[in-house]
Amino acid sequence: MSFYQEYKTLVESLLGRTLTPADGCAVRSVLRIPSALADYYAAVGAIDMINCPYNRLLDPSVLQVEDGMVIFYEENQGVAYWAIREVDLHLPDPTVYQGQDTTAGLEWYSEDMTVSKWFPVMTYWQIVNQGFQFCGYATRIEDAERAVSAHYPFLIAHANGSIRFYGVSSQIVCLAPSGAAAAVWAAGRTEMDFRRLASLLAFEWNYSILDEL
Repeated sequence: MSFYQEYKTLVESLLGRTLTPADGCAVRSVLRIPSALADYYAAVGAIDMINCPYNRLLDPSVLQVEDGMVIFYEENQGVAYWAIREVDLHLPDPTVYQGQDTTAGLEWYSEDMTVSKWFPVMTYWQIVNQGFQFCGYATRIEDAERAVSAHYPFLIAHANGSIRFYGVSSQIVCLAPSGAAAAVWAAGRTEMDFRRLASLLAFEWNYSILDEL
């Protein structure tokens, strides 16, 4: 399956609809970017709910080489960035690097994931951070993974294990383990989806959209 089709299949399942050409964006860049990145832009680059609710996908027209890196994604407060190395631009699916903003400038380290593996993780992260508007957040949930996995299958995880996702296409749960406890982000495509999720997990939410309805 092509990178384009992999992205399209994932996002169609999350949105519950068929994607159209309007969901992608034209890849106008002075750089010849890797196909795994170009295909993401072309397939789903114009969908706000997966590209800008928390972190932000940069427009392909602004991509440029800076200190040997091509930044294509930025953290919502501008303290972290994601990029590929200039020397890897010829590769179809290069490794993603994260840059942390320090007083000495950006310090880069590998995410140990290629572009095509990294984007699905970030897509789910955006979904639970208000990509789906019906969402909640809880901290210090004991034995959270056992509770979540009793109701939802494992979907995907970051290579470093910092975040793990469970769920079905319309109900997504993210766990950030910390010892025996975990922080939990959860979201439903519809109000009914989130109510169902919240009822199954029965967590004490620090924040829940249901408190505002």
